[in-house]
Amino acid sequence: MDQEDSLDLYMGREWDLACPDTDVMCEYAGIHQGSLNGALGSLEEHFLIEKTDSFEGQDTWKVFTAPPSYYKRDFMNKKVATRYALKNYPLSRF
Repeated sequence: MDQEDSLDLYMGREWDLACPDTDVMCEYAGIHQGSLNGALGSLEEHFLIEKTDSFEGQDTWKVFTAPPSYYKRDFMNKKVATRYALKNYPLSRF
């Protein structure tokens, strides 16, 4: 397999596998260990991760590289501004 074929395979993938250390995951996400299960559940609900068979005794996750759907930035900014009554919030900075 040459470099171009490898790049095509990498770019076309739908998911990667991850066996994260929970302490590191919490540190990177900026959450407390007690919030981890809720955060992982939310990611599963939104089809961003999927728990799979364990690998060498560690929890293993499929991490989807492209979600099945996504929202445009301006739509989400308007939702946030409406929810938190941010009347003077610039909805589009770009």
